[in-house]
Amino acid sequence: ASGSSLGEIAESLLISGEIGSSDSRINDEARPFQNEWIAQLVLDGDLGARKVLDRLGYWLALGIANLVNIFDPERIVIGGAITELGSYLIDPVRENFELMTPEQSLREEGLITLAKFGNRAGAVGAALLAKERFLDMENKKR
Repeated sequence: ASGSSLGEIAESLLISGEIGSSDSRINDEARPFQNEWIAQLVLDGDLGARKVLDRLGYWLALGIANLVNIFDPERIVIGGAITELGSYLIDPVRENFELMTPEQSLREEGLITLAKFGNRAGAVGAALLAKERFLDMENKKR
């Protein structure tokens, strides 16, 4: 799942009747749904947009639960532009994850976290990896 899923989830919830014009600005006239617009609606308190994010949280938690059960990582870091939504994103992910994997709830609190650098996390990680490799090469020359 990714931020680009927001529009698809909004479309699905609108078609199923789970969100409507009474509680949201997400409606038939607003198509096509832009991810940035939905994110702004979340920040503005739009109930339909919050339902979209809750559904995204469910799907992310399901994927994370599978990864944790297979690989048992120390930490799961969610990155990308969507991390700008902060607790609106991470809270539904954590809540759903705990429901799906109660045995994992005994683990440390910070198993699932947001990338510190948000949308720049990949670039920062690549730069740090390049720096590390460069320093390794320099140390081998000595």
